[in-house]
Amino acid sequence: EIDKKIIKALMKNPRASFQELSKSTNLNHETIRYRMKKFVKEKLITNFGLIHDYKKYGLYVNYFLININEKKLNLELFKKYLNSKLNIFYCAKLEGDYNCIVYATSKSPQELGKIQDDLMDSLGDSIKNLDLLFMGKTLKYEQFPKELL
Repeated sequence: EIDKKIIKALMKNPRASFQELSKSTNLNHETIRYRMKKFVKEKLITNFGLIHDYKKYGLYVNYFLININEKKLNLELFKKYLNSKLNIFYCAKLEGDYNCIVYATSKSPQELGKIQDDLMDSLGDSIKNLDLLFMGKTLKYEQFPKELL
């Protein structure tokens, strides 16, 4: 119940100080401080950062949906490749028709073409299929679904 109060208050104002959270939840600021440290330790809160509007930086967000033959994939080399690319900011394994998704930023269609070629080269013959999606307008974004509260 206390945790939910704090999370609801953070959803309303993610930049609130411990003192402000204390006021809005009627909880002692030391309780807030303790719980916030606990949230971080338990990885309920994993970062305190910005939600980027990439278009304001002149960047496009692109999603590569990939079907990889995992038996042919050298996972360690693929991880090294991903970590070496500054414009790739997310990669995850999936279940379904595609088993991998990669998020990358690009400044132009030409740069995106190079990223795609480079990605395909890094995967070599382990790639079965690759589809490309472009991020359009965000219609809804919630970092923390209300149903969990």
